Amino acid sequence: ASILRTKYGEYSEYHTSSDDFTLVTKKGLNGGYKVAKKSIENLMNYIIPQSKIFCEPKLQKINLDESLSTLKKTKKKINSRKILDFLQFADGKNSLENISNLTNLSKQEIIKINKMLIKYNLITN
Repeated sequence: ASILRTKYGEYSEYHTSSDDFTLVTKKGLNGGYKVAKKSIENLMNYIIPQSKIFCEPKLQKINLDESLSTLKKTKKKINSRKILDFLQFADGKNSLENISNLTNLSKQEIIKINKMLIKYNLITN
């Protein structure tokens, strides 16, 4: 893979004796650095979780859901729904970004759930 500031073939001096630092600016170097850095960060943060369980987990056992079923929407009940929604798409094919889009949960919520499920050994990345 290559990261280029100018489209390939549009810089006639490329890899010739005329290719020197007279065209390079501090701003250009900084821009290239930012693009390369962001690309690497995106690749390093591209996580595809996979559930380790084949059915709906008993979230009550790890205190992530109410032990009694009620109609009342508690914080724990709402969070357990988000966890189950996450697990539905944690099939080893969907990235965290895809899961965020599919569940209508923010990327921050998805990252938090991902970390929690790793902690409880319910998924792998």
